[in-house]
Amino acid sequence: MEQATAAPRRAILIHRLRRALEPEIAARCCLLLSEAELGRLAERAAESGAVAGIDDDPHAFHLALLAPAATTWDIRVLTPLWRAGERYVRIGFGRTGPGPAGHRRDGAAPGELVAAFRTRDPGTVSAAVERGLARTEKIALAVLT
Repeated sequence: MEQATAAPRRAILIHRLRRALEPEIAARCCLLLSEAELGRLAERAAESGAVAGIDDDPHAFHLALLAPAATTWDIRVLTPLWRAGERYVRIGFGRTGPGPAGHRRDGAAPGELVAAFRTRDPGTVSAAVERGLARTEKIALAVLT
C-alpha cells in the first residue's frame, strides 16, 4: 500500500516546492526580461512540440524565463524538482493521451506563459505560473491516484 501512495505523495511535494519558488521568481523576472528575449522565447515555444515548450530540453524554457532573477541556489533547487516532476507529467500524458496538443488546450502552453510575462505585471505572471503548476500537478495525479 505504501508504494502505491508514494508516487502521488512525491508529485504533490514536488509541486508544493515549485509553487513556493517559481511564482515569486517569475514575478520579479517579468520586469527584467527584454522584449527581444521574450520574442525569442515565444518563437521557440510556438515552433516546439515538446510538452514543456522547448526542443529536447523542457527545462531550458523555464530556466530562460526565470534566469534573470533566479539565484544560483534557486536554480540548484529547481533543477532536480523539474527533472523529478517531469516524469510524472510524462506518465500522465502517456496514460491519458492528451500529448502536447492536449497540454496546449488546457491553457498551459508556453506561449501563453510568455504572453503573461509580456504584461510586465508581477501579479499576472505569478498567477499564470501558479495555474501552470496546478495543471501539471493535476495531470500527474490523475494517473497516479
